[in-house]
Amino acid sequence: MKNVIFLFAFFFVSAMSVCVQAVPTIYFGEDLSAIESGDFSNSIKAHNAFLSNLKNVKVESFENFAPASAGLTIDFGEAGMATLTGGYVSGSWDAGAIASGRFSTTPSGDQFLEVQTSPDPEGGTGTFSLEFETEQSAFGFFGTDFEGSQTDLIFETVIGETFTLNIPFSNPSPTGSALFWGFIDTERQFTKVTFNGVNLFRDWFGFDDFTIGTEDQVVSPVPEPATMALLGIGLIGLAAVRRKRTSRL
Repeated sequence: MKNVIFLFAFFFVSAMSVCVQAVPTIYFGEDLSAIESGDFSNSIKAHNAFLSNLKNVKVESFENFAPASAGLTIDFGEAGMATLTGGYVSGSWDAGAIASGRFSTTPSGDQFLEVQTSPDPEGGTGTFSLEFETEQSAFGFFGTDFEGSQTDLIFETVIGETFTLNIPFSNPSPTGSALFWGFIDTERQFTKVTFNGVNLFRDWFGFDDFTIGTEDQVVSPVPEPATMALLGIGLIGLAAVRRKRTSRL
């Protein structure tokens, strides 16, 4: 099956200004069997397109947290503080996670967030939540070993309303796959996002490089999909790092 990249954009026309704006824009790229092939090109393209529409954001790679720690407080710089509940910090020291296809997507890093699906005899909830001290307009992350589950992101606004977006990964998906999912919406800001992974059997997901952004950090206007597809590829060291790690699995 070929690797695929999807860049979805939804636009509306203002009757007052006849000006096209992007509300919302979703960035998605998926690389099947990435850990084996060393090919992360689709997820990296989506990641770069997402970041190209933000400024002065801070990416959380989980490298500065103690191994196996949970209940984290994350400093996202200009975007403010966030409280993370659910999941725990995993890394290259966790042989079970690496062998199962979950790994760090930070080129120079080893750690990531690991989340277990439910039902789980050990008490895993299958979710994590990020709650923000200020309203946000953007959220993005890399994911690894997504397979076999229906996964949604539930966003909560400042007035308590919610909206749900799906992560459209291939199912079934090979072990060791990688994806990037990002979302920007300046018209529908949120104060909390919850990952919901429901499965009929016990399974795990890996998350890395969380990025959030306020309305002030969104670069306007957001490019159309054709423009986003032409953006250059960054993180060029990522594939090389993964090839090296593959040899150790």
